[in-house]
Amino acid sequence: MSMSRIEAVLATIGEQAARAEERLAAAERFAGATERLRVPGRSADDAVQVTVDGVGQLVDVDFRGRLEASTPGSLRRSVLQAHRRARQALTAEVSRLARDAYGSDSPSAETITAAYARAHGGAGGSWGEES
Repeated sequence: MSMSRIEAVLATIGEQAARAEERLAAAERFAGATERLRVPGRSADDAVQVTVDGVGQLVDVDFRGRLEASTPGSLRRSVLQAHRRARQALTAEVSRLARDAYGSDSPSAETITAAYARAHGGAGGSWGEES
């Protein structure tokens, strides 16, 4: 192998390593941001607000107003609706974080958004009801 060919191969390897380091840094930024993420959702009647974490797990529930005025069924519906809305908002927020980390036209950002939409609804997904 000639010296110019060796130099060209080494330059290519260097470029590939630099791109891999950039992708790793983007993934670390994205992972850190989603790990700290907390997203609220409210029921339409404003009786309940919930908060989900970066993977959609319920981490807080806030009952607003007078609980004695609610029936168990209406309270259940309010909690589930607030949770659904929080998860849909989570998809939008994760989509934004993915575009920020990987670039707005990145296939990685599109894949992450699609996975969250399938799991949680929102951003073009069809999980649950819209209200």
